[in-house]
Amino acid sequence: MSNHYHFVTRWRMEGEAAVVYDLLTDPLHYERWWRGPMLKVQELKAPDERGLNQTVCFQMKGGRLPYSLKWESRCIELNKPYYFVSEVNGDFFGKGAWTFKQDGPWVDITFDWDVRVQKPAIRYFSFLLRLFFVANHNWVMRTWQESLHRELIKISRTGS
Repeated sequence: MSNHYHFVTRWRMEGEAAVVYDLLTDPLHYERWWRGPMLKVQELKAPDERGLNQTVCFQMKGGRLPYSLKWESRCIELNKPYYFVSEVNGDFFGKGAWTFKQDGPWVDITFDWDVRVQKPAIRYFSFLLRLFFVANHNWVMRTWQESLHRELIKISRTGS
């Protein structure tokens, strides 16, 4: 087994695709609503007039495992409110793509995370601890889903 990980996460939530898109393309405000393992988000480069090339540095506690992760993410493609794609470098190298499809009052959300892990502690032990790393990724995504769901409920009630 290698240090390559490919996850496809699907959520279905009541809400507007444009609202979900706005929340997920605004990483500087994740800490306001995401109750997850994120430690720090720092903008390294602001987006251009089209919304592209924003570069953000993420630092995250390794979920339930005793490590931290740091990577930069740069938005390379977007089409509001349908999708955006980012390339990542650092402890991860690869791409993450979010897609949003409105289905009546529901939004179908897909996150396609296709990365190679560069962090030595994870890369060297992937063959042995892969199931733990996969379970940890799934836990992180569940915390994100739950937090996003709470934020969408709040927005639907208050309008902000």
